Amino acid sequence: MAAACYMSGEIKNPKKTIPRALIITAIIVLSLYAVLTTVSTGLLSIDELAESTAPIALLAGKLPVIGPYAENIVAVMIILVILGSVSSCIMCQPRIEYAMAKDGLFFKIFGRVHKNFKTPYVAIMMHSALTIFLIFVSNLNDILGYFTIVALLRNFGTFGTIFVLRRKPKSQYNPSYRAPLGYTMPVIAMFMTLTLIVSTFAWAPLAGIIASAVTVGTGLPAFFFWDRKNNPKIEKKAKK
Repeated sequence: MAAACYMSGEIKNPKKTIPRALIITAIIVLSLYAVLTTVSTGLLSIDELAESTAPIALLAGKLPVIGPYAENIVAVMIILVILGSVSSCIMCQPRIEYAMAKDGLFFKIFGRVHKNFKTPYVAIMMHSALTIFLIFVSNLNDILGYFTIVALLRNFGTFGTIFVLRRKPKSQYNPSYRAPLGYTMPVIAMFMTLTLIVSTFAWAPLAGIIASAVTVGTGLPAFFFWDRKNNPKIEKKAKK
Protein backbone atom coordinates (compact mmCIF):
# COMPACT_ATOMS: atom_id res chain seq x y z
CA MET A 1 0.00 0.00 0.00
CA ALA A 2 2.71 2.47 0.96
CA ALA A 3 4.55 1.56 -2.24
CA ALA A 4 2.35 4.10 -4.02
CA CYS A 5 4.46 6.81 -2.35
CA TYR A 6 7.46 5.69 -4.38
CA MET A 7 5.71 6.94 -7.53
CA SER A 8 4.64 10.30 -6.14
CA GLY A 9 6.95 12.08 -8.58
CA GLU A 10 4.91 10.66 -11.48
CA ILE A 11 1.47 11.46 -10.06
CA LYS A 12 -0.54 14.62 -10.68
CA ASN A 13 -1.05 16.75 -7.56
CA PRO A 14 0.63 14.25 -5.18
CA LYS A 15 0.10 16.49 -2.12
CA LYS A 16 -3.62 15.70 -2.21
CA THR A 17 -3.69 12.45 -4.16
CA ILE A 18 -1.18 10.40 -2.13
CA PRO A 19 -2.63 11.02 1.39
CA ARG A 20 -6.15 10.48 0.08
CA ALA A 21 -5.16 7.24 -1.70
CA LEU A 22 -3.35 5.88 1.37
CA ILE A 23 -6.24 6.60 3.72
CA ILE A 24 -8.90 5.17 1.38
CA THR A 25 -6.78 2.08 0.67
CA ALA A 26 -6.18 1.48 4.39
CA ILE A 27 -9.92 1.66 5.07
CA ILE A 28 -10.72 -0.78 2.24
CA VAL A 29 -8.01 -3.28 3.24
CA LEU A 30 -8.95 -3.18 6.94
CA SER A 31 -12.62 -3.66 6.04
CA LEU A 32 -11.83 -6.70 3.87
CA TYR A 33 -9.67 -8.22 6.61
CA ALA A 34 -12.43 -7.63 9.16
CA VAL A 35 -15.00 -9.33 6.91
CA LEU A 36 -12.65 -12.26 6.22
CA THR A 37 -11.89 -12.71 9.91
CA THR A 38 -15.58 -12.57 10.83
CA VAL A 39 -16.53 -15.17 8.20
CA SER A 40 -13.57 -17.41 9.12
CA THR A 41 -14.33 -17.48 12.83
CA GLY A 42 -18.01 -18.02 12.06
CA LEU A 43 -17.50 -21.06 9.81
CA LEU A 44 -14.35 -22.55 11.35
CA SER A 45 -13.42 -23.38 14.91
CA ILE A 46 -10.27 -22.04 16.55
CA ASP A 47 -8.74 -25.53 16.45
CA GLU A 48 -9.40 -25.84 12.71
CA LEU A 49 -7.82 -22.47 12.03
CA ALA A 50 -4.78 -23.29 14.17
CA GLU A 51 -4.18 -26.73 12.66
CA SER A 52 -4.87 -25.92 8.99
CA THR A 53 -1.97 -25.09 6.69
CA ALA A 54 -4.43 -23.63 4.15
CA PRO A 55 -7.18 -21.91 6.16
CA ILE A 56 -8.54 -19.95 3.18
CA ALA A 57 -9.02 -23.15 1.16
CA LEU A 58 -10.62 -24.82 4.17
CA LEU A 59 -12.94 -21.85 4.59
CA ALA A 60 -13.89 -21.79 0.91
CA GLY A 61 -14.68 -25.51 1.07
CA LYS A 62 -17.42 -24.84 3.61
CA LEU A 63 -19.11 -22.11 1.60
CA PRO A 64 -22.31 -23.05 -0.27
CA VAL A 65 -22.25 -23.51 -4.08
CA ILE A 66 -18.48 -22.99 -4.46
CA GLY A 67 -17.52 -25.54 -1.81
CA PRO A 68 -16.83 -28.45 -4.23
CA TYR A 69 -14.69 -26.17 -6.41
CA ALA A 70 -12.91 -24.44 -3.53
CA GLU A 71 -9.47 -25.92 -4.21
CA ASN A 72 -9.38 -24.72 -7.83
CA ILE A 73 -10.83 -21.31 -6.98
CA VAL A 74 -8.31 -20.70 -4.19
CA ALA A 75 -5.44 -21.83 -6.46
CA VAL A 76 -6.48 -19.28 -9.10
CA MET A 77 -6.81 -16.59 -6.43
CA ILE A 78 -3.31 -17.35 -5.12
CA ILE A 79 -1.84 -17.06 -8.62
CA LEU A 80 -3.60 -13.72 -9.14
CA VAL A 81 -2.38 -12.40 -5.79
CA ILE A 82 1.21 -13.46 -6.50
CA LEU A 83 1.12 -11.91 -9.98
CA GLY A 84 -0.33 -8.72 -8.54
CA SER A 85 2.33 -8.55 -5.83
CA VAL A 86 5.14 -9.18 -8.29
CA SER A 87 3.74 -6.58 -10.70
CA SER A 88 3.46 -3.97 -7.97
CA CYS A 89 7.00 -4.69 -6.76
CA ILE A 90 8.39 -4.40 -10.28
CA MET A 91 6.45 -1.17 -10.77
CA CYS A 92 7.15 0.55 -7.45
CA GLN A 93 10.38 -0.86 -6.02
CA PRO A 94 12.65 0.41 -8.85
CA ARG A 95 11.61 3.95 -7.95
CA ILE A 96 13.62 3.61 -4.72
CA GLU A 97 16.83 2.82 -6.60
CA TYR A 98 16.00 5.56 -9.10
CA ALA A 99 15.59 8.17 -6.33
CA MET A 100 18.76 6.97 -4.60
CA ALA A 101 20.70 7.21 -7.87
CA LYS A 102 19.41 10.74 -8.47
CA ASP A 103 20.54 11.70 -4.95
CA GLY A 104 23.96 10.18 -5.56
CA LEU A 105 23.43 7.29 -3.14
CA PHE A 106 23.43 4.46 -5.68
CA PHE A 107 24.86 3.54 -9.07
CA LYS A 108 24.17 6.31 -11.60
CA ILE A 109 22.91 3.85 -14.19
CA PHE A 110 19.77 3.27 -12.10
CA GLY A 111 18.88 6.93 -12.57
CA ARG A 112 18.44 6.63 -16.32
CA VAL A 113 14.97 7.49 -17.66
CA HIS A 114 13.45 6.18 -20.88
CA LYS A 115 13.20 8.87 -23.54
CA ASN A 116 9.65 7.98 -24.64
CA PHE A 117 7.98 6.51 -21.54
CA LYS A 118 9.77 8.67 -18.93
CA THR A 119 10.25 5.67 -16.62
CA PRO A 120 13.40 4.38 -14.86
CA TYR A 121 13.79 1.55 -17.34
CA VAL A 122 17.19 0.33 -16.14
CA ALA A 123 15.97 -0.12 -12.56
CA ILE A 124 12.79 -1.84 -13.78
CA MET A 125 14.76 -4.24 -16.00
CA MET A 126 17.15 -5.07 -13.15
CA HIS A 127 14.27 -5.84 -10.78
CA SER A 128 12.47 -7.93 -13.39
CA ALA A 129 15.61 -9.97 -14.01
CA LEU A 130 16.18 -10.45 -10.27
CA THR A 131 12.56 -11.54 -9.79
CA ILE A 132 12.77 -14.12 -12.59
CA PHE A 133 16.08 -15.43 -11.22
CA LEU A 134 14.71 -15.87 -7.69
CA ILE A 135 11.57 -17.61 -8.92
CA PHE A 136 13.65 -20.29 -10.66
CA VAL A 137 16.35 -20.80 -8.01
CA SER A 138 14.21 -20.70 -4.87
CA ASN A 139 10.77 -21.67 -3.59
CA LEU A 140 7.84 -19.50 -2.56
CA ASN A 141 8.38 -19.86 1.20
CA ASP A 142 12.02 -18.79 0.97
CA ILE A 143 11.21 -15.86 -1.30
CA LEU A 144 8.52 -14.66 1.08
CA GLY A 145 10.89 -15.11 4.01
CA TYR A 146 13.65 -13.10 2.34
CA PHE A 147 11.60 -10.22 1.03
CA THR A 148 9.17 -9.97 3.94
CA ILE A 149 11.91 -9.46 6.50
CA VAL A 150 13.74 -6.98 4.22
CA ALA A 151 10.55 -4.96 3.74
CA LEU A 152 9.76 -5.02 7.47
CA LEU A 153 13.28 -3.91 8.45
CA ARG A 154 13.09 -1.10 5.91
CA ASN A 155 9.66 -0.02 7.18
CA PHE A 156 10.83 -0.11 10.79
CA GLY A 157 13.75 2.17 9.96
CA THR A 158 11.56 4.46 7.87
CA PHE A 159 9.09 4.95 10.72
CA GLY A 160 11.99 5.70 13.04
CA THR A 161 13.20 8.56 10.85
CA ILE A 162 10.10 10.54 11.86
CA PHE A 163 11.64 11.15 15.28
CA VAL A 164 14.75 12.62 13.65
CA LEU A 165 13.14 14.56 10.82
CA ARG A 166 10.53 16.33 12.92
CA ARG A 167 13.25 17.89 15.04
CA LYS A 168 14.83 19.55 12.04
CA PRO A 169 13.98 23.15 11.02
CA LYS A 170 11.31 23.72 8.38
CA SER A 171 13.97 24.74 5.90
CA GLN A 172 15.21 21.12 5.95
CA TYR A 173 11.98 19.23 6.62
CA ASN A 174 8.60 20.63 5.63
CA PRO A 175 6.31 17.79 4.48
CA SER A 176 3.06 18.48 2.65
CA TYR A 177 1.17 16.13 4.99
CA ARG A 178 1.68 15.49 8.70
CA ALA A 179 0.18 12.46 10.43
CA PRO A 180 -1.99 13.41 13.42
CA LEU A 181 -1.33 12.61 17.11
CA GLY A 182 2.34 13.58 17.03
CA TYR A 183 4.68 10.67 17.68
CA THR A 184 1.87 8.28 18.62
CA MET A 185 1.33 6.99 15.08
CA PRO A 186 5.00 6.15 14.35
CA VAL A 187 5.31 4.46 17.77
CA ILE A 188 2.30 2.25 16.99
CA ALA A 189 3.64 1.55 13.49
CA MET A 190 7.08 0.59 14.82
CA PHE A 191 5.60 -1.65 17.52
CA MET A 192 3.36 -3.51 15.04
CA THR A 193 6.23 -3.83 12.56
CA LEU A 194 8.47 -5.23 15.30
CA THR A 195 5.88 -7.91 16.12
CA LEU A 196 5.77 -8.86 12.43
CA ILE A 197 9.58 -9.02 12.33
CA VAL A 198 9.64 -11.40 15.31
CA SER A 199 6.87 -13.58 13.85
CA THR A 200 8.62 -13.67 10.46
CA PHE A 201 11.85 -14.85 12.12
CA ALA A 202 9.84 -17.56 13.89
CA TRP A 203 8.20 -18.61 10.60
CA ALA A 204 11.32 -18.54 8.40
CA PRO A 205 14.36 -18.24 10.71
CA LEU A 206 17.08 -19.16 8.21
CA ALA A 207 15.71 -16.96 5.43
CA GLY A 208 15.18 -14.13 7.92
CA ILE A 209 18.73 -14.30 9.28
CA ILE A 210 20.28 -14.44 5.78
CA ALA A 211 18.13 -11.55 4.49
CA SER A 212 18.81 -9.41 7.57
CA ALA A 213 22.56 -10.03 7.47
CA VAL A 214 22.79 -9.25 3.75
CA THR A 215 20.55 -6.17 4.03
CA VAL A 216 22.33 -4.59 6.99
CA GLY A 217 25.80 -5.87 6.07
CA THR A 218 25.67 -4.40 2.56
CA GLY A 219 23.21 -1.53 2.99
CA LEU A 220 24.98 0.44 5.71
CA PRO A 221 28.49 0.30 4.19
CA ALA A 222 27.04 1.25 0.79
CA PHE A 223 25.17 4.21 2.27
CA PHE A 224 28.23 5.53 4.12
CA PHE A 225 30.39 5.05 1.04
CA TRP A 226 28.13 7.08 -1.24
CA ASP A 227 27.36 9.61 1.47
CA ARG A 228 31.07 10.32 1.96
CA LYS A 229 31.54 10.42 -1.79
CA ASN A 230 28.88 13.15 -2.04
CA ASN A 231 30.25 15.02 0.97
CA PRO A 232 33.99 15.62 0.51
CA LYS A 233 34.21 17.43 3.87
CA ILE A 234 33.25 14.26 5.72
CA GLU A 235 35.85 12.29 3.76
CA LYS A 236 38.60 14.82 4.60
CA LYS A 237 37.74 14.68 8.33
CA ALA A 238 37.86 10.88 8.21
CA LYS A 239 41.35 10.98 6.67
CA LYS A 240 42.57 13.40 9.35
